[in-house]
Amino acid sequence: MSDSAKVSSSTPTTSGSYSSSGTIPTACPAANNTLYTTTSKDSKKTFLRLCGVDYSGVGGAKDLKSIYTKSMDECMDACASVSNCTGCGWGHIIGDSGSLHRCWLKTNLETEHNATKDWNFAVLQTK
Repeated sequence: MSDSAKVSSSTPTTSGSYSSSGTIPTACPAANNTLYTTTSKDSKKTFLRLCGVDYSGVGGAKDLKSIYTKSMDECMDACASVSNCTGCGWGHIIGDSGSLHRCWLKTNLETEHNATKDWNFAVLQTK
């Protein structure tokens, strides 16, 4: 994944919840520094949303796998369901088509780097 990754402007569906009142932005860059809590019956985990940041490449993080999801919310829900997932990145990458984009499930987050302002990243806050 490169610094030139871009996010689709599609409206995601939400299966979890956000921690502030009013209209909650679900896409970057407006979602920066918001908290998202998954609502899975098996586990409840909270993620800090970061925009324009990624953990990739040598010294960034270890990729567990990539899957396709319709939204960053679905990406965070997927990360919450994997026991050693501590962060995830989501957005439009060249080669993606339609409404599904790659969700990169990660562990061992080490060093962040700048990405485009529309790139979504989430860091697990609770286990």
